[in-house]
Amino acid sequence: MAGLTFLGIGAQKTATSWLDQMLRRHPDVGLPAKKEPHFWDTQELTTDAIRAYSRQFEAMPTPVNGEITPGYAIVAPAVIRAVHTHFPRLKLLYILRNPLERAWSHAKMHVSMYKGTESLQGLDRVEDAWFVEHFHSDKSLSRGDYETCIRNWRAQFPGEQLALFMYEDLMGDPGAFLAACCAHIGADPAFFQRFPREELQEKYETSGHAAIRPSLLPTLRAIYAPKIKSLSRYLDVDLSGWLET
Repeated sequence: MAGLTFLGIGAQKTATSWLDQMLRRHPDVGLPAKKEPHFWDTQELTTDAIRAYSRQFEAMPTPVNGEITPGYAIVAPAVIRAVHTHFPRLKLLYILRNPLERAWSHAKMHVSMYKGTESLQGLDRVEDAWFVEHFHSDKSLSRGDYETCIRNWRAQFPGEQLALFMYEDLMGDPGAFLAACCAHIGADPAFFQRFPREELQEKYETSGHAAIRPSLLPTLRAIYAPKIKSLSRYLDVDLSGWLET
């Protein structure tokens, strides 16, 4: 049995739920019945717990088996070492999104959670101060600190095991994005070619996508400009366009 062969580790608010839904349609891929199991970021990592976690993938008849939980991107290095100890050949998927937009999407999700779903319909009535506080919270900052996440995971999974993907590429060509993800994890990359673009896009969340409030852009740029500059150097990719959102 193939057992666990891949993990989707994040980032949060980068269409990981959509990717989970799409991969469930692929005959080569097995995923747990429950989306986002949150094993590595919430469970006590005892030997028995890890064995039970592993057995669910060993029971799958498919050659490519895994799960996607965006919270894994920010787990502690000790947890990543535990993942590597038990599954050293894992393929990892990590999706990057403009961190300003990611932070805004994350905050809007919490508007719905903490202020009620109806608040999204009156988003303009949520004060700037609430958003600014959320942008500066550890839960938001850690998820938008892509460089730290990548460095932590690459310390244990070097080389090509960790593949980086861009959210903007998904929005531009979901078929090509899925093909690249499948190629990385070992599933047939041609499978999604038979699906029309409209069918691949139909699973996108279509509500609550208001543009970033202009009055909040200076705060977001101040937070993320140094991180974007550093990440650009680290990846040797020009990401300055993220600041022009």
